[in-house]
Amino acid sequence: TSDAYLQTYVLQVAPQVDGRVVEIYVRNNEPVEKGQKLFSLDPRPYEYQAQQLRAKLVQTRQNIDEFNSDIVAASQVVKQAEADLAYASEHYGDLKPLAEKNYVAKLELDKAFQQVNARRAVLNQARADFVKAKQALEYKIDDEYAIIKEAESSLALAEYNLEQTICYAPSDGYITN
Repeated sequence: TSDAYLQTYVLQVAPQVDGRVVEIYVRNNEPVEKGQKLFSLDPRPYEYQAQQLRAKLVQTRQNIDEFNSDIVAASQVVKQAEADLAYASEHYGDLKPLAEKNYVAKLELDKAFQQVNARRAVLNQARADFVKAKQALEYKIDDEYAIIKEAESSLALAEYNLEQTICYAPSDGYITN
C-alpha cells in the first residue's frame, strides 16, 4: 500500500542535577534496555556535600547531648539558687525581730534584706536560663528533635542528588543523536 506510516517515540534524557559529564556508556544507534547506564556526571561535588551533611548530622546529635547536659546543669543552678534564697530569707527573718529590739544594727538588717533581693534575682535568672535550655529541645516532629529531622532531610537530599549523577535508560530503545 502507498499509505504506510512509520511512528516512533523519542525520549529525551537529561540528568536531574548539574554537572560535567565524565563517562558515556553507550554509542549512537546502539540498542539499550530499560535501566541501563547511559552516562554519568562528576559525582565529587555531591559526595563532598553528602560528607559535609553527615558530619553536620553527627554534630547536631552531639549538640543535643550538650543541650541535655545544659538542662541538667541549669536545673542544679535553680536548686542552688532556691536554697540560697531560702537561707537569705531565713537569715533576714531571724534578724528582723532582733533589729526591732535594737539588738542588731539597722545596717545589718538592711544588708540581709539586700541579700534576699540579690538571691531572688539570681533565682529568677537561673529559672530563665533553665527555660531557655529546655526550649532548645522543645520542638519535635514525629518524636524526633526538629534539628535532627532538618539535618537528616538535608543529608537525604544530598544523597539523592549524588544518586542522580548516573543517568539510566528510562525504557528499551535505541540511542540516536
